[in-house]
Amino acid sequence: PDLPGFEDVLSTAQPIEVRPMPGPDRSAVFAEARADSAKQRQQILQDLRRGVVYIRESAATVSSIGKKLERLWKSDLEEGGVNSLFVAVGLLRWAEPGGREPVLAPLLLYPIELSTDRARGILKICRLPEEPIGNPSLVEKLRREHQVELASLVDLEPDENGFDVAKLLQGVRSAIRGKAGWEVLDEACIGHFTFNKFLMWKDLEENAKVLCENEFVR
Repeated sequence: PDLPGFEDVLSTAQPIEVRPMPGPDRSAVFAEARADSAKQRQQILQDLRRGVVYIRESAATVSSIGKKLERLWKSDLEEGGVNSLFVAVGLLRWAEPGGREPVLAPLLLYPIELSTDRARGILKICRLPEEPIGNPSLVEKLRREHQVELASLVDLEPDENGFDVAKLLQGVRSAIRGKAGWEVLDEACIGHFTFNKFLMWKDLEENAKVLCENEFVR
C-alpha cells in the first residue's frame, strides 16, 4: 500500500521478509483488523517499517517461487559472475500494436540477494551494495520504438532514503500521457532480469565507428 515507503526500507539494506498474507485463523491481529480496512492498512504499514511485507499467495507458492528464483540467481552467479536478481519498484504496462497480451516492464531495479525459509513459506531479501538502476532496456526500447523519453529513469533523483519514487513514477506517467492503454503500476515484484545482451549491443552501437576502423573488422 506504500511503494515509496517500501523503497525507503529496501534502500537501507535492512533485511525484508516476504510472507504470505495471514489467514483468518493464523493471526489474531489480522483477524481483528480484517473487518476494518483502515486498521488492516495501518497494520501492514507498521509491519513494513519493521521489514515485513505480505503477498496474496499461499506459503507453498511462496516457497516454490523462492526456490526457483534462488536457483536461477545462484546459477547466473556461478556461471557468469553476474547478479540477475532484482526487486522491481514500479511497473509499466502497455500493449504493443497487434499484441494480444499486455507487456509489463520494471522501472527502478534494486539488486538483491535472496534466501528461502521453505518450512515457513517466507522469502528473505536484502539489497546488495551495487547501485540501483533505471531499467536501461526499457528506456532504449521506448525511445526507439515509441518516441517516449523516460528522463526520470535516466537521471534518478535521490531523497533521504534511496530515491524519490513518487517523483519517478510521476515522471513516467507524464512521459506516457496520451498513450491509450499505457499505465504505471504502483507495485513491486522480485524478478530475474538480465541485461547482458543489451549492454553488449549498446557497447557495439556506441563504438561502431572505432570498430569499423579496425583493420581486423571487415
